[in-house]
Amino acid sequence: MLPLVLLFISAASPRESLLADPNVGAHPQTARSIGMGGAMRGIADGTDGLYVNPAGLVAKRHYIIDAHYSWTHEANAHRPAASIIDSVTTVVGAGLSYNYEHRFNSADLDVHRLYFGLAYNIGGIFAVGIAMKYQVASRNVLRYDSLFTPVDPENVDAPRKPLDNALSVPALGFTGFTGDLGVLFTPIQYFSLAVVGYNLIPNPLIPEFVPIALGFAAAGHVAGLEVGVDALIDFSTRAKPSSRWHFGAEYTIANMIPVRAGFLVDKVGNDLFWSLGIGFRHPSFGIDLGYRQAVERPDNRTLALSVQYYMN
Repeated sequence: MLPLVLLFISAASPRESLLADPNVGAHPQTARSIGMGGAMRGIADGTDGLYVNPAGLVAKRHYIIDAHYSWTHEANAHRPAASIIDSVTTVVGAGLSYNYEHRFNSADLDVHRLYFGLAYNIGGIFAVGIAMKYQVASRNVLRYDSLFTPVDPENVDAPRKPLDNALSVPALGFTGFTGDLGVLFTPIQYFSLAVVGYNLIPNPLIPEFVPIALGFAAAGHVAGLEVGVDALIDFSTRAKPSSRWHFGAEYTIANMIPVRAGFLVDKVGNDLFWSLGIGFRHPSFGIDLGYRQAVERPDNRTLALSVQYYMN
């Protein structure tokens, strides 16, 4: 069993693995979150609340069906997802989401994620939420049984040709169950604070899939403008705690067209990112586009699309 574990880990070196994408606690991200540089904990609602701060499930009254997709060029990673959020029909906000991720450039890595979240608002100024997560990951690695053709017993001096084919064998799969806990405090309508603990049920074998982390955020809300500053401390991916710093802003034009920009200092993946986003809001549906670009590694760029249907 131990060799298989080591095989799985060695096939996912930090530079080509999940660390190249600055997802919050290895979570998926929507187009809105990507456009704002991940600075979402203090303003998250809907699907963003389920992913980055479950207390945000009750930040606004929503009944949403959400589909989103993102693609990262460097890893050739494709991530379709769908979710449903309801904070209208009951006093407790709830959310359910399924995400799939496939990385062609990481030895065919497949990750399935299932989220279920609940949140409750106390007095309109304090909210608490929990998100339970179940993940299944598997990877195929390439193994050469022989680097050259076997020796010909009738002609031992004949040159041996290198093999072109390799046998693809499944490495050890990973199944994990964990959870997040978040709080959102809004003492006045113009300002909010958030604290979120990620992956509080640890898995010591493969921490990059479920890194134990603690997030903090402050956000301002003034006349269509949202500004967020977030910090994430990752305790388990690296040998010592590392951090990510998120800065983002969103301004909604005519209560219809949100425009976003963000910046991220990623000390976990050792890179800087800038991002842009735009959206469209209608009483019955919404569309968001997001783009994120690494500074140190130009090929590490992500495009994202989200579509929401408002059932309320």
